[in-house]
Amino acid sequence: MNSIQLTSLHETLDAYSDFITQRSAASPASAAKRINVIRRLKEFHTDLPLTSLGHGEIQSMVDHWRSRPAAKTSGKPIAYSTAAKHISELRRFLIWLHENPEASWSIPSNLLRLNTQPVRIDSDFRNKGQSLRRYSIDELRVLYQHAREDERLIFLFGLNCGFGAAEMGLLKVKDFHLKSQNSHPLNEERGSVLILHRPNTNHVGVWQLWPETVHAFEVLMEREGQIGGHVFNSRDGESLYRQTSRNPSSAFANLWRRLTNRVSEQHLEFPLLPIKMLRGTAMELLMPICPGDAVRAYLGHRPDHRDLVYGKLDGRLEAEACQLLREMLEPVFVDRTN
Repeated sequence: MNSIQLTSLHETLDAYSDFITQRSAASPASAAKRINVIRRLKEFHTDLPLTSLGHGEIQSMVDHWRSRPAAKTSGKPIAYSTAAKHISELRRFLIWLHENPEASWSIPSNLLRLNTQPVRIDSDFRNKGQSLRRYSIDELRVLYQHAREDERLIFLFGLNCGFGAAEMGLLKVKDFHLKSQNSHPLNEERGSVLILHRPNTNHVGVWQLWPETVHAFEVLMEREGQIGGHVFNSRDGESLYRQTSRNPSSAFANLWRRLTNRVSEQHLEFPLLPIKMLRGTAMELLMPICPGDAVRAYLGHRPDHRDLVYGKLDGRLEAEACQLLREMLEPVFVDRTN
């Protein structure tokens, strides 16, 4: 960064955005989220010379987000986590600016004493119960009965593999090794498996696929005429999960909302929970009966160096969790097995 050229707050925030983009080339989705936060910092905070960016100005910026201003779309106070995210990014920006040897700016000595915790409001506690809400077995059965082909596959990935929209968006046809094709050494022992490498975390997982998941995958691939590429595609042929978008998972959220809205028309009290609650439901079912290391592997938390511990990447832990979960979810599939 050139301290002569960058003389204002907004110019420096732009340079910080460029820095994040360059440093996060392997994780464009993460970079896009952070850059959106920086864009909002520019929108809400008046430009000023860097020489005027002192303790008082920084405290004013932090207090703005601590107070949880109204969101543009809803008019309601922004979420606690959203406010905390903006404050965290602001702190990271200031540290970056302070540590850059080409910048003639230093963090005020009393900055660490600033109160950076967002305020709590009544709705936080009212929403807490809803945030912990999970699907019941009966509700899962209703969802499965009403799901169309693409919705059903999303439903099954959320439970069989504990995937959210980001993981589903990464899936490619080549990640599936079906027993009928006998394309992988694990097919003999595990049956059909899905092997997914997460580039952001460098984790590798091996999930044993349920018969319902295999069938739904084959049906959707046959309908779409797919032999390669991403499993979930938009009309332009790109992945349904847009990593560089401001809201990369919006297409999956819309698909899921389409299903839950359709169900709620016939079941008026049906909960309209987000897609991530499939993973949350699976985790809640597994925790009391499944070993912790198997649950972590199922959730994709086991690093890919585990082959040094277990000898090889064989999917043993994921298979244990997947089998237990499928047994518990048997009532979901009794009325519709294809």
